[in-house]
Amino acid sequence: MSLAKPIAHESAEMAVVGAMIVKSDSHIALAEGHGVNSSMFTLPSCKIVFEALIKMKSEEVEIDQITLVAELKTGNRLEVIGGAESIFAISATVRGGGANFETHCKVVREFYVKRRIAQDLTMIESDALDGASPEELLEKVKSSLDGNSAALMAKSDRVGAKEAAKTFIREYEERIERNSAPGQLTGIHALDQVGGGMKPGELWIISGKTSGGKSVLSLQMMHEAIKDGKHVLIFSLEMSVSEVAGRLISGLGRVPMQDIMNPLEGGRPNKADLMKIRRGTAYIEDKNISFFDRAGMTADWICAQCEIYAESHNIETILIDYIQLCEGSHAKGQSREQEIAKMSRQFKQLAKKVKATVITPSQLNDDGRLRESRAIGHDADVVLKIEEEGIVVEKYRSAKRGQTLNLEMNGSLQRFETSFNQKNQ
Repeated sequence: MSLAKPIAHESAEMAVVGAMIVKSDSHIALAEGHGVNSSMFTLPSCKIVFEALIKMKSEEVEIDQITLVAELKTGNRLEVIGGAESIFAISATVRGGGANFETHCKVVREFYVKRRIAQDLTMIESDALDGASPEELLEKVKSSLDGNSAALMAKSDRVGAKEAAKTFIREYEERIERNSAPGQLTGIHALDQVGGGMKPGELWIISGKTSGGKSVLSLQMMHEAIKDGKHVLIFSLEMSVSEVAGRLISGLGRVPMQDIMNPLEGGRPNKADLMKIRRGTAYIEDKNISFFDRAGMTADWICAQCEIYAESHNIETILIDYIQLCEGSHAKGQSREQEIAKMSRQFKQLAKKVKATVITPSQLNDDGRLRESRAIGHDADVVLKIEEEGIVVEKYRSAKRGQTLNLEMNGSLQRFETSFNQKNQ
């Protein structure tokens, strides 16, 4: 059995543009839907004709070989491509009404990506020899990976109405069958009742005053995923790994934080307290928790770590504690507000890319607004604000907003619980 001969990219380019000329009513839109753009063509004639066809379509000009020739006469483009004969030659490449159009588009995209990868590698190698730092090189590698992956997989971004409807009803019926919530439950009943838990692709912002319990609530929201053995990542920009682990042991094991952080205050801990702490320690040892607490973490570095981990694991939840402590890219002329806005967008895109919930606490200004950038709230799917009277649901894309949950922080056990007044109503 002989293998099919690979299609040369020049032939594929001519076939794509030829089909766009012959079947302009459908195939110009199809080419765009398959992610093809003018920069992907190596043949000047195909690139010029492609751009002309896109322009004519946008201007609602009726397209055929005669009108295309007339369009290309402007700006001497027809002479550049070799005259009207070139249009006829490109159109003549179409066989079977453009039946292999999708395959030809794929060949054009793939060869374009190969060229870009080669160019990027050359540039990264040059930067490495010129003394660029490992962090800078990793950022360039990630940028190359993201851009080239998007170009290669362009078609997968489009989902038809039929497929979208089938996906919805399948997931809906699966939830009914499992008798489960739409998202990962937080274990905080009042919060889970609002919108059914944390869903993949969502960005959750936990806001509040300094020492108001932002980290406590953020960690508590991960308890159920941890208990279920799901993979969670914790990026701690404020606390050490030991401190974060101690808070988890306190919250999950209901061990007083005082016994964990200051064991010698008031005398040595008794055997019962020690057993509790050891059981709590053994409990989290077996869980799928990854901690990161290196100094100077940037949003780019955090996203890269998550994407690398997601290649071999299904991540449920990512905690970045907290957004204002992330290092920016320090782009020339960029303000801190612009840096924070960029990081906010990155974390939202990260949630969608790795299909996980991203949680990040955020500080407030003196006027009670999200500190340093309002874009944080705009990008978020959910914004919770910790206040004295409870937790305010300031924003919730898929549920009722504006309500106050009667919860208060139990600092000793590192968790939010139903307030005393609510319990006694």
